[in-house]
Amino acid sequence: MKPTRKELLEQTARRFASTYLNVSKTDTDKEDTDECLRDFLRSKGEEAVEIYDLYLGLTGRTPVVEPTPDEEKRVYIVDDENAIRITSTFLLEHEGYEVRNNKSCKSALEDLPGFNPHLLILDCENYTDNPNFHGYELLEALAAQQIDVPTLVMSGRPDSPTARKTVYLGQQTFKQHERNQLGIQPDYASEDQVNPGRIIEPSYKGFLPKPFSKDLLFPSVDEILAVTQSRYD
Repeated sequence: MKPTRKELLEQTARRFASTYLNVSKTDTDKEDTDECLRDFLRSKGEEAVEIYDLYLGLTGRTPVVEPTPDEEKRVYIVDDENAIRITSTFLLEHEGYEVRNNKSCKSALEDLPGFNPHLLILDCENYTDNPNFHGYELLEALAAQQIDVPTLVMSGRPDSPTARKTVYLGQQTFKQHERNQLGIQPDYASEDQVNPGRIIEPSYKGFLPKPFSKDLLFPSVDEILAVTQSRYD
């Protein structure tokens, strides 16, 4: 008899759980097994979160716990690369965030307002829609509708004009929040710095260079949420 979808997912989770339980008990070995599973799941699309939850349960750890309303933070991810979008989704969900994702900027423009996210994670270049509707166009459209969403911009091409424009617009979504909170002029890229001929520095606040690991994703998310919290208090 052909195995069901659930059985196939459980088989995958058991295979990695067996490795986890049989490796040396050091934290490093366990973390290596976790990372190996995450690499594998990048190609698994919507099944990734289900497999990872099963894996956590089989290794004696707690699957995703729904955060309480006071702790809940909503994150909206827009990226036409399935691997980046899905992996980022389940990593953030396992940190307690409520996450919704979309591969289309045009679709996100309709869907995002109802979700009311605390943070938008946005890829600069998007080729899902025809004609193309890139990240900076989504930010311009949101601004035109007076929708205020702090934005973390990601790109694998920091030298492209599209990336530079998107990063500049993204920074404007939380610049005033930080100025108000700190009482100082934050250090941001100027319009000159995002014009053609300039390369976006990885250290720019609000910019996430691709590819990235969880060790860069989580601090980048926390950095923006820390200075925009007053928007939700």
